[in-house]
Amino acid sequence: MNPLVALDNVETRNVTDDLVDFLLLASTGVAREKRSSDDHGVIIERPRCLVLSTGIEPLAGNLQEMATRTFVIPFSEAYQIGSLSEAKTTSKLANARGDIMAMVFARLARVLRFVADNDALDRVLQAISNGVGPHGKRRCNEWLALMYLFELCRNSDATVLDGLDEISASYAKLVEVINRISAESTAATSMIGVALQALFTTAQMRGGSTVGVPMDGTNSAIEWVTTRELFVALRAVAKDRSVVFDHTNPVQFGRRLRMELEDLRAEGFDVSFRKGAGNVRFVAVRYKRPDVLQAVDEDPIDAGLGSFDPPEDPAPDGPEDGLEGESDDPDVFDLSDLR
Repeated sequence: MNPLVALDNVETRNVTDDLVDFLLLASTGVAREKRSSDDHGVIIERPRCLVLSTGIEPLAGNLQEMATRTFVIPFSEAYQIGSLSEAKTTSKLANARGDIMAMVFARLARVLRFVADNDALDRVLQAISNGVGPHGKRRCNEWLALMYLFELCRNSDATVLDGLDEISASYAKLVEVINRISAESTAATSMIGVALQALFTTAQMRGGSTVGVPMDGTNSAIEWVTTRELFVALRAVAKDRSVVFDHTNPVQFGRRLRMELEDLRAEGFDVSFRKGAGNVRFVAVRYKRPDVLQAVDEDPIDAGLGSFDPPEDPAPDGPEDGLEGESDDPDVFDLSDLR
């Protein structure tokens, strides 16, 4: 199997269900079973490769399973070389392919030696956890650790050993920048985010009483409602405004909502959760309109690490906490869903 799959200018509208399945299998490491062609056995499919795609939007960016494992790298015209001959450059790279691959394999051999002899991978994973903490791409920490080791192994053995237990400040910053850029790029593809924006826009245009959930006096915040009530309201608004909203039930919607908190926050939605009597889950959403968000530099790499952080306003009074317990109700609070 090819260790690298490159997809050039594949737009989301052209992504087939089979391609989405492949992307999910490749990114999550999940295996899929199917019958062999002769019906005498089972074939286990488990893609093991990196996927590189170019285009104006992340592929399957609306799926959180993909978003948390996708690194978005924007191209800036400021770094484009107008006199660059693409054909000549490609030819030179092809001619130097043997030398490039030899360098990669030689460096990789050093990385694997440190991994085998010095527990390098485990030590760098701990260093990333300490230096960066929880972040949106933490499911990729192992890959980030390997890339850090690959860069670190350009130095002497002594320098490599000294750098295993504390990642450099520049690498920590790189991880933070990648997280911010990726969140900004994938947030706009969220079906929940688009539906929420449609709901708040409708409330501003027609009044808060027309959207099916209680709003504050300025129609900029949804007051405490159950996930079921919010789901029904978003589905109705999406249908009315011709917005795609494929979530089919309140349970699925509630889990997706919690999974997409970081992306929704990047879009200006401050989502809060509380539980009430009988462990029923309640949600409140406050919207910071885009026209009052902090300005973002055109070049995200040069823009630093600043991001919109919603004000810490006290949340409105929610329902009283109830007793812990199990329930089949879709609005029942389940702590495992927040992990």
